[in-house]
Amino acid sequence: MSKQPPRPAIATAERRSGEDRRRRDGANPKGAERRRSIEPRGPEVSEVALPPEEWQRLYGKKPPTR
Repeated sequence: MSKQPPRPAIATAERRSGEDRRRRDGANPKGAERRRSIEPRGPEVSEVALPPEEWQRLYGKKPPTR
C-alpha cells in the first residue's frame, strides 16, 4: 500500500496555459532582454593551408587537387 503525498494547504491556480508557444508567430520581446551584452554566437573560423606531407600524415592519402 503506497501513501499519497500530502496536498498543499492553499489551492494554487494552474499557471500553465496548455498552449504551445511555438505554434504562435509572435514578435521579438519588448524591453530589456536577459542578455546584458552582445556575445558572439559562433566560433571564429579561418582556413589554414596544409603542406601535402602534413595532409598525408593526418588523413593517410594524398590531398585533393584543385
